[in-house]
Amino acid sequence: MKLALFDDHRLGVVTSAPDGDTIVDVTDALPWPHDPDPVTAGWWRGLARDFGALSGALRTAAERGAPRPVADVTLLPPVLGPSKVVAAASNYGEHVARCTRCRSARSGASRPG
Repeated sequence: MKLALFDDHRLGVVTSAPDGDTIVDVTDALPWPHDPDPVTAGWWRGLARDFGALSGALRTAAERGAPRPVADVTLLPPVLGPSKVVAAASNYGEHVARCTRCRSARSGASRPG
């Protein structure tokens, strides 16, 4: 099951099809009130914690709900209020090489001949 956040921080189930991806709003299948504020959205942590118990209800809601083309909604970042951002610079080696070349060029140019 592919989940996505969209529009007003709604929870949707995404289905892929040859004629285009669709999304069904399953927010109302959650057992707690929906809070669209990403800072106070405790429902997001609850979903992560209780996903095993909730997945059946979400699947049923997705089967019964009205699909909408994904192109018609605004997809949002996949995590609400992250406590930290973890990233890796995949081009770090290139960056170091560039900086080394720049330093070498500068130090060579500033030496008296």
